[in-house]
Amino acid sequence: MRARTWPILVKAVEDGVAFGWERAHKNQANPSAEVIKGDIVSEVLDAIAEWFDFDSYEIDKFELEFEDEYGDGYEDEYRDEYDN
Repeated sequence: MRARTWPILVKAVEDGVAFGWERAHKNQANPSAEVIKGDIVSEVLDAIAEWFDFDSYEIDKFELEFEDEYGDGYEDEYRDEYDN
């Protein structure tokens, strides 16, 4: 048996975009584009991480790139959850 990864990934991205949009607007009526982008990216990654496992070094590398792009808003939950 083999999982159909594409539909799983599509669902995770769609859910993450919806959650990120909601999160960006939760406490602000008119969030900036950067806040919206950062929240959407963060929620998409959360949704993907629900279905796929990643090595710790992959998360560390992405975390640095994400912080360079969006600031320090990236949560350490990925490192805690996937460090084995």
